[in-house]
Amino acid sequence: VAEYNFNEGTLDYKPVVPLPDLVELLTGEEKELVVFSHRAKLYRYDRESQQWKERGIGELKILQDHERRRARLVMRRKQVLKLCANHWITANMKLEPIKASEKAWTWSALDFADGDGSVQTLAVRFRLQETADAFKKCFEEAAVTAELQDMSAKFSSELSKLKFEKLLLQICRNLFLLELKHMNTELRDLSTEL
Repeated sequence: VAEYNFNEGTLDYKPVVPLPDLVELLTGEEKELVVFSHRAKLYRYDRESQQWKERGIGELKILQDHERRRARLVMRRKQVLKLCANHWITANMKLEPIKASEKAWTWSALDFADGDGSVQTLAVRFRLQETADAFKKCFEEAAVTAELQDMSAKFSSELSKLKFEKLLLQICRNLFLLELKHMNTELRDLSTEL
């Protein structure tokens, strides 16, 4: 609704309906580093119909967690921003080229885009070969990083086991020495009595 002020020659606009306060939308990506981000088309392989089904067009991102250095792949549909891919990139994931296109890759993942995690075979297609190659490089680097983290965690676990075993051996040794000392004392006491 507009009102004209004749004295000042101005027009005042008043809203017909009051608007709610602006709410900041948090996506969960705020604390992650964007390693890769490009527009792409994502497909999901439907096992029942034995064909690829389009899952969405949008910005495909590889994000890296600052603390744990783990990477995940996230894609939201353009305009509606609904998730169409959301999964960790793990050590056992392998990108395979799609024979029909050199600008497309496929892989399998435990995907959480629909809420509950389910194993999906996904494919992504980019407009340019350079973008597809950059995606492959970032994806494979993330998989190698995941493998190194797995090895590090396993090594750390083994190291903890060894430290625990060493501690147990030290405790057993100390108990043995204490028992030996106690036996020596008893032998001395016994020999003085004789």
